[in-house]
Amino acid sequence: MTCIHLTHGENPAPGDIIVFDSPSDGTSLVKRLIAIPGDTAAGNRAELSTLLNATRSHDPSVLRESGALPAHDILLLPTRRHSDLVGPVTVPAGMYFVLGDNRDNSSDSRYIGFVPRRNIVGRATRVVVSLNPDRYYLPRTQRAFQSLYQ
Repeated sequence: MTCIHLTHGENPAPGDIIVFDSPSDGTSLVKRLIAIPGDTAAGNRAELSTLLNATRSHDPSVLRESGALPAHDILLLPTRRHSDLVGPVTVPAGMYFVLGDNRDNSSDSRYIGFVPRRNIVGRATRVVVSLNPDRYYLPRTQRAFQSLYQ
């Protein structure tokens, strides 16, 4: 609704899942913060137990990404393979580099560029509601209020 902040808030850390307004079109997005100002971004790879049928039909690779960030799962779709990072990228001052955990179906810093600090709304910590498209979009009650960090 607005990019006016009453307080600056705490700066996010690599590995945080953040909510921000896209610098390309203002859409609210939720992505994993990979690199902060001064960092050089690079990536690794991840295993999920439950996938949507539509996703499973693409025969995805589910990999565990770790290293400088807390370990987390990512999803790669061989039928929609996008390139990884374009070379090593150093994040400029006041900017952040984000990637979606569904790497091959994500509008993230590879496409929208760096995210300015003023666009970051906050840190996501829990799933409030999750709808299952494989079951007529009924709520997945087992995911309600589940932590995003394992």
